[in-house]
Amino acid sequence: IVVIEDLKMEAPKTKTFAGMLKSLNLDGKKSLFLTADFDDAVHASARNIPNVLATVLSDVNTYDIMNADVLLLTEAAASVFAEEDALSEA
Repeated sequence: IVVIEDLKMEAPKTKTFAGMLKSLNLDGKKSLFLTADFDDAVHASARNIPNVLATVLSDVNTYDIMNADVLLLTEAAASVFAEEDALSEA
């Protein structure tokens, strides 16, 4: 599991997204990229990269998680997990 800062892109750039994966040593690994909210530029940037699935946290399913080698979350998506965990403990 890798948590990164919230990612904002002004325009879809597959090369930029691929460079981010390479800098995290995730290039070539089956990765699931989860965001808290849909961002067309981010999701379009990841769409053409082999072995990368980018989706919104609310749309993820068990198969997607189990099929990935790496779970890549934005800070906003990770905080949703923390909120859900706090609610389940109450």
